[in-house]
Amino acid sequence: MVTSDTLTDLPVYGLEHTQKTEFLTSSLKKLTLHHMADCPEYKKILTSMGITPEDIGSIKDHKDLPFLPVRLFKEYELKSIPADQVFKT
Repeated sequence: MVTSDTLTDLPVYGLEHTQKTEFLTSSLKKLTLHHMADCPEYKKILTSMGITPEDIGSIKDHKDLPFLPVRLFKEYELKSIPADQVFKT
């Protein structure tokens, strides 16, 4: 299994398509779950889209992973860490 720790040790074109898809799906799912747990506003957006943690599946099924417009991050303060831990914006 490819992990973020081993990813940099692989050749640039060293992964099969299925391995890339599994790694990307796993990473996006972890990030989405983290932000849902730690950012109430983000969770509210996903909930309003009908997305729950149980729904998050494969990147192949685009309805399972949220794709949000960049403008949303410019108009709302969406963060998953306390304000005093923000070091770069």
